[in-house]
Amino acid sequence: VQSQIQFTALPQLATPVVLADLIALTAELNALTGGVAHGADFGDGETLQAGVYDVASASTHEGLLTFDAQGDADAIFVIRVDGAEAISTLATTALANGAQTCNIFWVVVGALTIGAGCNLKGTYIGSGAVGVDTLTLDGRILTPTGALALTAGNITKPVGISATITLGYVESIILFT
Repeated sequence: VQSQIQFTALPQLATPVVLADLIALTAELNALTGGVAHGADFGDGETLQAGVYDVASASTHEGLLTFDAQGDADAIFVIRVDGAEAISTLATTALANGAQTCNIFWVVVGALTIGAGCNLKGTYIGSGAVGVDTLTLDGRILTPTGALALTAGNITKPVGISATITLGYVESIILFT
């Protein structure tokens, strides 16, 4: 098995700016009101409509999870997990009815683990260590405080910029720790 990861290093002075923008982004996502309680499990054919989803414990994602914008290209999806997030091997996400990767955000207050063979979309923000096995991601993996371990993967920056969430310099990053 051979993998190739190409990085563009940030200038040393840019790292504190990206970190500040990541902290601001996390604060903005956590300040959103109207969160709906969600159980600890995501996927297995589930479809989410735009909104803020709050999980009061550790969480898992198994199988297929679809984000349905119902025709609103600016629809925002925010999943806030008050614990660790474990994304199972071969878990996938899909977009429906105008949903855009640039408008999907996961905020995890703990470790983030992504299993092998996942095909995911969205920005994943972990506040602890992040462990990623082989995956395909249209999005970002970010952590302001933990180590990030990536076995292999194909990660692309989302097309577009969220119309309502401020990313700052985070917009240009796909991996950050």
